[in-house]
Amino acid sequence: MIESCSKQRMLLGIIFLGGLTLFVLVIESNWTTGNGRSLRVTEKNASGADLCWLTEDFEIVEECHPCSDFEIASKSNKICSGTHFKEALNCEKIRKGF
Repeated sequence: MIESCSKQRMLLGIIFLGGLTLFVLVIESNWTTGNGRSLRVTEKNASGADLCWLTEDFEIVEECHPCSDFEIASKSNKICSGTHFKEALNCEKIRKGF
């Protein structure tokens, strides 16, 4: 069957499938969350206390996990509105009451 296709049709088919592949990759990257990367607080939506893990020793109290739909929709937790994941940390200075 492939032998009956002209070079022009084969080239069009390859271009179409390549474009479709790129389209699917772009859509999938926009719809998925997490992407396997560390989802800590970003600087644009964090206060100084939230960024303590950058400069201090810290203990992970609660492992990284998805936020609830309520937390995302209500924006009650500013971390959830940005990444849709959260992780609870205890920093040294905050724990010592500094």
